[in-house]
Parts: sequence; structure tokens; C-alpha cells
Amino acid sequence: MDGVAQDQKGEWVRPAEADLPQLDSTAWVRRGMVVQPDGSTVLPPEFAPALGLKPGDEIIISMLENGTVRPQTLAQAGRQMQGYSRALVPPGTSMVAELIAERRREAERENG
Repeated sequence: MDGVAQDQKGEWVRPAEADLPQLDSTAWVRRGMVVQPDGSTVLPPEFAPALGLKPGDEIIISMLENGTVRPQTLAQAGRQMQGYSRALVPPGTSMVAELIAERRREAERENG
């Protein structure tokens, strides 16, 4: 993920590769989070700009089979779902045209 970090002035900047913590091959920043008594947590503030989040935005949290937790914006999740759907539709097929044709066939059956 292309990310950003805060510099000494508090400005959000893209870090140089050498400045990134070498924790593992997939994570450039890790922060601890505390689970509150009601089960809620707070996303560390430096993560929001890296995810493109603004105050009030909603996110979706997914747990993958390997136990990895992945936050996504609603837009990211929507694009992912569009990709899944697109993979099921043969190239050159218009789902809108298919839906209209199906509705017309249903109307013809109903109206005899």
C-alpha cells in the first residue's frame, strides 16, 4: 500500500523506503490498539490518511482466512465486488441489456 507518514512538522508525507520499519514484507507500519470494554477500538491516526479516510467516513473490516484483518473504504470494497462480478460475466456482455431483455420477456409472458 502506498502510504504516508507524519514528518517532524506534523505534515503528511510519503516516506522514503529506507525510513519504513522493516517488520515483515507486507507491513510498513504497525501500531498497537486497545480493545475497549464494549469491543470497540480506535484506528491509529496515521492510518487514516494512508487509507484515504476523512472524519466521518465508514470503513469495512474483513478477516481473511489466515486471520489477517483488512480495513477497506466503502469505495474500495465496492470496486472489489465489481471485479468479482465482472469476472463472472463473459466479455462483451452488457448486463443492462440482459436485464432489459429479461424484463421484456417477463412482460410478454404476463401479457400473453
